[in-house]
Amino acid sequence: MTALPRIVVENEPARIYHIHTFGGWTIDIDFNLPESSQPELERLTALVGTLVEAECPAAKCFGVTGVGEGIVWNCVTAGYTNLKFKVKGELHANPGPTIGNGKTKAAATHPDVVQSIQAFVDEYVSEARLHQGLTILDERGLPRSLKSMGYFIKWVQGDVLKEEADTIAANALNARTLIAPIAANARGWFKQAVAAYT
Repeated sequence: MTALPRIVVENEPARIYHIHTFGGWTIDIDFNLPESSQPELERLTALVGTLVEAECPAAKCFGVTGVGEGIVWNCVTAGYTNLKFKVKGELHANPGPTIGNGKTKAAATHPDVVQSIQAFVDEYVSEARLHQGLTILDERGLPRSLKSMGYFIKWVQGDVLKEEADTIAANALNARTLIAPIAANARGWFKQAVAAYT
C-alpha cells in the first residue's frame, strides 16, 4: 500500500479538509505473502502510540491537543482500492490476538478463529471498545444517561460488525446472530457505567 494521490477537496470556510493534509505513511504489501509485511506494520503501529496517540495530527493542525486513534491504510493498486485496514495504538486497541507481553498485535494477517458466538462477543465487545463508545457519546453531545443507551448500543454493534468483519467471515458467523448478544453485553456495561457516572 502506498499513499493515495493527493486530490484536493477542501473548503476551509465550511471546515472541510482533505485527510492527506494531516500527513501519512506508506508501505508496500505483497498480498500473496502478507506475513512479510508484518514487521513493518508492527513498527508503524508502535509509531501510532508515540506519534498519533500522543497527539492527533489532525487536531494539532487546528491548535487542539488530544489523543489520536490510529492510522487507516488504503490500497491504491488498481482493482484493489476497496482494501482498507486500521492499526491502533495501545490506548485504542480493541481486543484481538495478543502477543506474550499482553499487547495487541499489529494488523494481524489472518483473522482469529473463535469457538462460539458468545466467545466472539466476549472477545470483541471489549472494555476499550465500550469506553470508546462513551467517548463517541461525548463527541456527539449526547448525555451519559439511559436516554443515550440506544445510540450507544447501535454504535457498539456497528463498530464490532465493521471492524471485525474479517473475523466474522473467517468464522462463518452471521452478523444477524451477533446483534442481540452484542447488544446484551453493551447494555449491561452501559447501565453500570451510567450508574457509576451519576
